[in-house]
This record gives sequence, structure tokens and C-alpha cells, in this order.
Amino acid sequence: MIQQLGPPTFFVTFTSVEHQWTPLVFTLIELYTNRGKQKCTQTLEDIDIDYLIRKDPVTCTRYYRHRINALKHLISHDETFFGKVVDYYFVTEFQNRGSEHEHGLLWIEDAPIYGRDNNSEIENFLDKYITCNTECFTTNISKEATGHT
Repeated sequence: MIQQLGPPTFFVTFTSVEHQWTPLVFTLIELYTNRGKQKCTQTLEDIDIDYLIRKDPVTCTRYYRHRINALKHLISHDETFFGKVVDYYFVTEFQNRGSEHEHGLLWIEDAPIYGRDNNSEIENFLDKYITCNTECFTTNISKEATGHT
């Protein structure tokens, strides 16, 4: 692909966060406990959620696959996130604990290329799509970023 399309514009990684996917957690609670939907996930200890996730890897994997397919569709059809995606390549890997994650290459239409275009063009392009501003996140991203292994 790289020989035909040139260098990719973005390398991306998407991973699952089963603990934070409330619909998935509620489904697992309904399937494997007597608590039902009335209880909020905050009433469960982390170990309980871990147990439920380990107990049903098929449901967790199918839920993740559904979400990742929706995300890929969104990225490839909505120019808001990365620009117009002209091609992409994804590979699925599994962590030691069995959770899926995706690595992907994205080729963006009219993206500047390092070594061909000047640095200011590249900086302007990247500033349009990449930020370090955490105000747009609703979760505690600093905890997630520092807690990643």
C-alpha cells in the first residue's frame, strides 16, 4: 500500500475500555448478577467488573467489534476527524488479557508529506486535527493516560 499510496498521513491506535462502556457493563450485570439495571456501575467494585468482563469475552468482543466498525465508518465518511480519508489499513491485535485493539494507517486527501512539503504546511495541517487540549474530554483523561500499561 505504501508503495502505491505513499507514506500514510496518520498512524492510529484504538483500544477497548470495557469498564467505561456503561451499556456493556449493564448488559453483563443483567446476564450474570441479580442486580439488574437499577444499580449504577459506581456501586460495583472494580474487581466485580473485571470478573464480569472475563466471564463473557464473547459479548465483550462483539461489543468492541460493533463499536470499532462504527468508528471506522465514521472516520471514513466524516471529514471532521482527520480530513477526507482516501484509504486506510487496520490490523487487529490482542493484549495479554485478551482485549482487542486496532492499529491503523490513514491516508488523507491533500495531506502534506514530510520531506516534500515545507514544515509550516505540515504544522498547519497537524494543528487542524491534533490537539493536546483536554477540555473537550468528558472523562478524566490524565488518569487514563498515566494508567496505561
